[in-house]
Amino acid sequence: MMHTSTAIGDNKPKRPIFVTRFGLSDRTAVGVQTKQILEYFPTHTHLYWSESVLDSPAPHSYRIDSFLSAPIARLKRNEKISTLLPDFDISWWRDDKPGSKIVSLLESLGEQASSIYLAPLDASDARRMKEIIHILGRPFVLHFWDFLDNESDTTTTWLIENAAHVFCLNDHILRAVVAIRGEASILTFRRAAAKITAERSDDDEISVALSGELGVYLGGVKCLIAAIQLLREDGRNCRMVYVGTSKRDLRRSGISYDSISVRGFIPSAEQRDQVLSKCTIGFIPGPLSSPEENTRSKYSIPSRILDFMAIGLPIVGTLHPDSAAFAFCRSFGVDDWLSMNDPDKIAQALMTLANPEEWEKSSRKSLAAFSRLINSYNIDELKSALI
Repeated sequence: MMHTSTAIGDNKPKRPIFVTRFGLSDRTAVGVQTKQILEYFPTHTHLYWSESVLDSPAPHSYRIDSFLSAPIARLKRNEKISTLLPDFDISWWRDDKPGSKIVSLLESLGEQASSIYLAPLDASDARRMKEIIHILGRPFVLHFWDFLDNESDTTTTWLIENAAHVFCLNDHILRAVVAIRGEASILTFRRAAAKITAERSDDDEISVALSGELGVYLGGVKCLIAAIQLLREDGRNCRMVYVGTSKRDLRRSGISYDSISVRGFIPSAEQRDQVLSKCTIGFIPGPLSSPEENTRSKYSIPSRILDFMAIGLPIVGTLHPDSAAFAFCRSFGVDDWLSMNDPDKIAQALMTLANPEEWEKSSRKSLAAFSRLINSYNIDELKSALI
């Protein structure tokens, strides 16, 4: 059943409508970032179609799809499970066109909509969002957090050409958008300042922190595992600390290694910072491949970088030197150890940063990078565009 709040009345003030694939959950980077944007818009409506079954709905947030649609879609992607599922589709969308339940809600909400914020991640998102625009009939802005399979998508191009304004997470996406419409703006991500700062412990253990989704970065994770194995064979006390899903989920992704301490999902940012601050180094496992081969490498920036910066953790990574993520980190001065593309180089970087003096120097760079990022964050242009 679709959850709703009180009915929209004719005398209520106009409000912007925000549309994202994911709900306002701390389990997704888009959910976290959308919640932070909504802090600047106390009067709003939020629409989404994918969420974790463990999450409760947020105020003024409407799920415009069947509650079971997203989890069943994920199960169908698993070849072993998909054959056991009945052959039916419970989604309220058909070929990315909205069903009657969605149309009815949109028509009701549209009566008080002032403008629309859209954050498409791929071509399917773009098609659904174009349908929403046609029903609501309001001006809209785009915010590209990522560019997955929609680089040459005709619907995405239409959205870019017809938006009142386009905001992009980084310079790489900005260049692709400007090639279509001539002008756009940067609106990057952010997070709250950490209440704790990492400190290098006196023991000789090297603990390497990973967080978030790892399945799309298997190459970098396996390079790290091989590097840690090299150090352990050399007598060094080294292990991985993972904050994210369960150990079983890691094995399903093809990651299986005894020296991983799995902390699971930690919903509290403060508690997550506490766990990460006890580690020696933060690791970014990719994108490792060339931007010519992989759109994540060409356009994506893993938001987990912010957590390492915020607590002052030195950062090592397997980022391709031409990737958007590497360019982003280079612009903030934390790229010294981010293009370690084989286990030997990673092992050497870990050993170097285990030295207290080198660790302290790298920690200061991370803190300075976070400060510069937060000081450069400017929501004013988006606020003006959504009035």
